[in-house]
Amino acid sequence: MTRLALLFATAALVAACTDPSPAAVIDDGGAGGKAEEWGSGDDPDGFGSGMVYDADQLPRTGAAAQTPWAGHYWPTAEDSINNRWNGASTDSPAAKYGSAFGVTGVEDAVSATFGIDGRDGAACTDDSACDVDAGEMCAIRRGATRGKCLATWEGICHAWAPAAIMLAEPKHAVTYNGVTFKVQDVKALVSLLFDDTSSKSVSLRCEDDETTIPVDANGRPTARACKDTNAGTWHLIATNYLGLKQKAFVYDRTWDDEVWNQPVRSYSITRYEPITAAAANKLITGATTGSSTYAYNRDAASLVRVHMDLKYISESPASKDGNLASTISRYTRTDKLDYVLELDAAGKVIGGEWFGASKTDHPDFLWLPTKRNGASVAKGKITWTNVKKIYALSIE
Repeated sequence: MTRLALLFATAALVAACTDPSPAAVIDDGGAGGKAEEWGSGDDPDGFGSGMVYDADQLPRTGAAAQTPWAGHYWPTAEDSINNRWNGASTDSPAAKYGSAFGVTGVEDAVSATFGIDGRDGAACTDDSACDVDAGEMCAIRRGATRGKCLATWEGICHAWAPAAIMLAEPKHAVTYNGVTFKVQDVKALVSLLFDDTSSKSVSLRCEDDETTIPVDANGRPTARACKDTNAGTWHLIATNYLGLKQKAFVYDRTWDDEVWNQPVRSYSITRYEPITAAAANKLITGATTGSSTYAYNRDAASLVRVHMDLKYISESPASKDGNLASTISRYTRTDKLDYVLELDAAGKVIGGEWFGASKTDHPDFLWLPTKRNGASVAKGKITWTNVKKIYALSIE
């Protein structure tokens, strides 16, 4: 199997709480010729060389040395950082930036690139015209009477997540050129400037609604992009990065077309139990009996049942101002993941299979931000040079 180190620069996508589909070559054969193994698309080495594959050397617990901070995802339907989060009589983060740096048209530019004006949707005057059951709302710009039906989950979590990993959390409010930026304002501006980020990635992005994703007789997704991340890939990256390197990364925690980019914080393996092929087959199929020959990877010499509790950082409400480090546990959530780990004769991880609820409720793709790109956003109206001045003062 060809191992690909996938380095890609995320495009300036603001239409969803997402980064772009990871660029990868689909390889359904895998090293052992079975589709259940990872292919080049979700090869663990996509995160970089030097991965430890020996299962006995991989820690059962791990945590990022610097816990990512909680921030808002500034929904598109709320016009992104044009939201007057601190009350109707206050200015938005975008308006404050314009006042502090003498830049006109900032809110219009933000709306055109990250907010309501930049999106297509059915015309509306209230939510009754929208598919509320599908998560839509009537998004209306401040001062307007008509708007568009937009999904409430779309926003800039693809920008907040890397910012929360790569930068220290702002500590306090800043007054610059007579304009006071609260911590939430600083977070909003900083996050927006991480819209374009160089990253390493593994796994393909599932583009299908969960109701239409094809599954086999055992409830396992059959579409390659919705089948990954392979459970073995997940195990290796979580234990290598959070466990050995103590380094956070980002994962799309939903397996379907919705993309929820969340920075990971820590993990704990609470069950690590060698099992027989028959036991593994029963877990994966849900049957009461199982063949004594493992059905999913002919190169697997031994199998381990794993339960992992993964902790990730969730978004904070727009109204929640201030440095949240002392209360980060309030914004920490847990995903429970169950899988069979496949090992070769030397005890190295070569693949895995999700079972139970994790067949569908598992990570879609994973990415490791490496560098912030771009001098400006919002049609050049908001620059990193200016935002960095405010941010630097906020962490002093």
